[in-house]
Amino acid sequence: MATRGRSLAGTVMDLRQLRYFSSVVELGSFSRAAKHLRVAQPALSQHVRHMEDELGVALLHRTAHGVLPTEAGERLLRHAKTILAEFAEIADSVRGQNIAPRGDVRFGLPGTVSEILAVPLIEEARARYPGVRIRIVEAMSGYILEWLRRGDVDLAIIYRASDPAGLVAHHGLSEEICLFGLPSIGRVPVAAGGDVPLAQAAADRRGGRRKRRDAAWRRRARRFVRHCRRHGRAGPTVSRRRRGPALP
Repeated sequence: MATRGRSLAGTVMDLRQLRYFSSVVELGSFSRAAKHLRVAQPALSQHVRHMEDELGVALLHRTAHGVLPTEAGERLLRHAKTILAEFAEIADSVRGQNIAPRGDVRFGLPGTVSEILAVPLIEEARARYPGVRIRIVEAMSGYILEWLRRGDVDLAIIYRASDPAGLVAHHGLSEEICLFGLPSIGRVPVAAGGDVPLAQAAADRRGGRRKRRDAAWRRRARRFVRHCRRHGRAGPTVSRRRRGPALP
């Protein structure tokens, strides 16, 4: 059932239109949204056109590759998500807390983490909460953090944020990063079995017979250090072990 409401400006919109518009933007295509919503594509396009006419602004950039929201469309999308989420909670709120949770949960994961956790996460959620559908969104931590703050995802696992203001964070896991390099890395002074900051290993300029490959390795290592710092991660360390297979 569509619930209609009138704004101060006299514009009439309903929940169905907001749901249609949100699906078009999220899926990036009228055809994909029509298939997802099980609505005829011409009818879906007409609904969005009607919203644009009522609001007096363009909501979408239409291209040969799909659609993208305009600045006004981004603002409408934020309001639409909030309204639809609150409306979906009304029935559960009225019925009380004994009802089982249900609905969609958008979960942001970096690609490397998603490879390990996505399937177990979905399976466990399905076993515990059959009415909840987990939607995995993959991207780099910086993008996921931005989506989390905008409300585009509900939960996320990301590498440590440099500015967690406005978010509730819990430590989930720690990972050990080991560096494998050319034999010349052995010239970096460190006790066997100890650690050396990656920045120090990357800064070591003493060459050998493989100077070009060493220089290329140092450039990649420095880029990796800068990447870690941009995403709020502590500088990784290089583990030195006396024994182990050598790289060719």
